[in-house]
Amino acid sequence: EAVENFLNQKIDQFYIIYSHWVSSFIQKPACIQILPVVQQEGAVSNDYLLEPSSKELLNTLLPQFIEVQIYQALLESKASEYSARMMAMKNSTENAKDLMDELYLTYHSLRQSAITSELTEMTVAKQAME
Repeated sequence: EAVENFLNQKIDQFYIIYSHWVSSFIQKPACIQILPVVQQEGAVSNDYLLEPSSKELLNTLLPQFIEVQIYQALLESKASEYSARMMAMKNSTENAKDLMDELYLTYHSLRQSAITSELTEMTVAKQAME
């Protein structure tokens, strides 16, 4: 649809903005220009004799190239989403474990205080009876 709109001059340029997956900890926003196709940095531009003609090759390869770029952006966005979800769940699990540890210590501290109070009361009561 984007190629068709570009060829019919309904749009001048077509960009994809997506979440570029770098690693499990890093996802960066990225913006790439799909149409018109621009030469990538570092690409070699030599004149070659091509068969079939350059025009035929471009007519065949260009739509596939554009589809692959869009598909790559979708895959990286999905990988970024899964990675972010995984990290969020890992952090939630660690926070829950820390909270459980704190509650466990608080519970035992309160329990120990209650037992100490009871023993103190019993000792005081025994001394009062004597």
